[in-house]
Amino acid sequence: METDLLAIIQKAKKGDEKALSMLLTAYRPMINHAISFYYSGLSAVGFTMEDLQQECSVALFKAVEQFDGERGVSFGAFAKRCVRNRLISIYRANHKKERKAKKDFCEIQAAPAVFVDRTEWIYALENKLTAYEKQVWSYYSKGYKPAEIAKLLGRDVKSVYNSLCRIRAKASLLERS
Repeated sequence: METDLLAIIQKAKKGDEKALSMLLTAYRPMINHAISFYYSGLSAVGFTMEDLQQECSVALFKAVEQFDGERGVSFGAFAKRCVRNRLISIYRANHKKERKAKKDFCEIQAAPAVFVDRTEWIYALENKLTAYEKQVWSYYSKGYKPAEIAKLLGRDVKSVYNSLCRIRAKASLLERS
């Protein structure tokens, strides 16, 4: 079976349309399964099932071109990864605006008008922070980047980013009060 598959892949690499069609037919269930995982998120931004099937078919054809049977990976696993990566790329490209909006939401704004001056606002904010958030806030307000803060505190960069988001959310709550 594996030898037959390798022969079909070799024919497809050389441009045999019948071999490409056979591979597409054989791997259609895998493609449909992969699409079902991302469809709801991509249909919301205008993709139809046919659009995604076409994108995944192109990814399968590229997998055929790039497949190297000598690497010890089955074609099925390689093709599945290529199709999944293509869907992830499409998802990320079409959800950039949402990620940017989320990032913009997390930006710390100027002191709200409710407070007489910025010092009062900072004092009120610091009273709402945990000890770790206070450390992160201290370095961040001095101009340190999250990666530098993580190194200084011996923490993961993701932990610092999460802390900054919590700080920003708490700052946002101060605006509303």
